[in-house]
Amino acid sequence: MKDLSSVLPAKKITLIQTVVCFALILVICFMSFGTIFSLSYDFDADMLDMICEAFYEIFGDEANDVIETIRENEHVQIDVSLPFLMDSASSITDIVDAIANAAEGGATDPETAIGDIADKLASPDFVNFVIFIILLVMSFTSNALVGFCNLLLLIMVIAVPLTAIISAIRAVFGLLLNLKDIGNAFHKISRAFFSIISIFPLVFLVMIVVPKVQLGGATYGIIALCAVGILLNLVASRLKHYESEDFKYINILQLSMLGGLVGYVLYLFNIMKSEIINAVYSAVGADALDQAGDLISGAEKEFDFLPLILSFVLIILIFAAVDNLTKIITRFACMGKSHSDLNIRGAVTSLLTAILPFVMMALDIGFEIGEEQMPAFIISVVGLAIMAAAEIVLAVLPQQICPTVTAVRRQEIVTGAYIYVDPAEAAAAEAAAVPAAAAEEAAPVVEEAPAEEEVSAAE
Repeated sequence: MKDLSSVLPAKKITLIQTVVCFALILVICFMSFGTIFSLSYDFDADMLDMICEAFYEIFGDEANDVIETIRENEHVQIDVSLPFLMDSASSITDIVDAIANAAEGGATDPETAIGDIADKLASPDFVNFVIFIILLVMSFTSNALVGFCNLLLLIMVIAVPLTAIISAIRAVFGLLLNLKDIGNAFHKISRAFFSIISIFPLVFLVMIVVPKVQLGGATYGIIALCAVGILLNLVASRLKHYESEDFKYINILQLSMLGGLVGYVLYLFNIMKSEIINAVYSAVGADALDQAGDLISGAEKEFDFLPLILSFVLIILIFAAVDNLTKIITRFACMGKSHSDLNIRGAVTSLLTAILPFVMMALDIGFEIGEEQMPAFIISVVGLAIMAAAEIVLAVLPQQICPTVTAVRRQEIVTGAYIYVDPAEAAAAEAAAVPAAAAEEAAPVVEEAPAEEEVSAAE
């Protein structure tokens, strides 16, 4: 590492980080227009007949090819992406225009107008959109949580490209406006990179609710590119040369975040296996719907809001714990968005997420975790405890081991803006600057001297 740090000075390492992260953001921007998730359904015989009949009534003979495909495969899958939504919206607009044209000129040529409407209704884009709506509605009828997660993924189809485009714009301006300060340029670009990474806790939350969710190739590709960027910046942070106290601090920082990452992995995969969201839904879902119906109908009944409130708080805490990922891995790779190296709020929410389920089970409000799922839940609690311990260690240990590292220096290390300057080089630069400054001060004196002589001669 020392040999490499001498070959690659800190400025060159930071420059490489900046250029590669900038390129990754641009690639992610293009990739975000791909498939984010897929909706699929396996039809039984009765459902197959009903769907095919509905297609025939809507599209007539034009639907024969679609009906034949459905009957052959008994399986329908729609890949959802931003271009798919745009094509669907365009097909709806075409149908509305055809209907408007029929209303205006249908009296003169009704057969042509009706044929035009039929052609628009039978377009592949509109047929796929109808299938998508059917699958989306069916996901709600099978399980309301699955349907809700599909809506979240649908929001992501729009949010991912929008976030990627904004991040790319921020990266371009961050680079162009900080060409002379490469450390600050990298910080601006890493903030844009952080915005992309911050999307994926939502994906993980969906995976907790629906472990068998079908994510698309674009989603996996963006996750892979984010992992490449994080790994690159981690390696770069270890190649840089640090002063003794700074080196102690970065070791504490990265070892703490490595522990936090281990805890996060334990938490994420085991909270999925624990099926805790399904336990919440089983405990309060049906009762909440019944109580809402009674409330709407004006029935005079006493409502027990405690289970609903606690369940709502638990879901929020679970998402807050999942959201810790971005803060852990960006500090681990020294590309943090915030200037602070601490995340005490994350430690507190982690502990609350571990405690609240036990409180809910003790209150006997109908919330229970099955015996088969309990070991996974216990391991997830251990993961949360490790995450909280990592934050506490990072808050306390630097004060004992490297107290001379200033808050400003910690910010530079955490954000990746740290650039080591050799004392000899700094002294030489300062020495070279002194004569130049002296010359600048002396120049006005030389210019003023002739003026003084002229005044004396005049007298």
